[in-house]
Amino acid sequence: MTAKEQLRQQWAARVAEYRASGLTLKAWCAVHDCTVDQMKYWLYKSKQRASSTLSESAPATLEDVKDHKALQKLAPWSPSLPLICRNFKK
Repeated sequence: MTAKEQLRQQWAARVAEYRASGLTLKAWCAVHDCTVDQMKYWLYKSKQRASSTLSESAPATLEDVKDHKALQKLAPWSPSLPLICRNFKK
């Protein structure tokens, strides 16, 4: 494992600890001896990684979705859904 990967893992653990703590960002950073700016950076990187992981696993278009009934339950009102997926019943 490279030093960069180790650093990323350490900060991923810190981000998870912070999110689970219920403390404000400033209070958590004071207790854990890091700056607010460092934590903001790693929170940003964490969010970027999560969104890239989601976009890689998500279908490219709505037409790629195989289970239209499941999709319909999530957002039956969405105008971006193909007509076949929309639920017009009230």
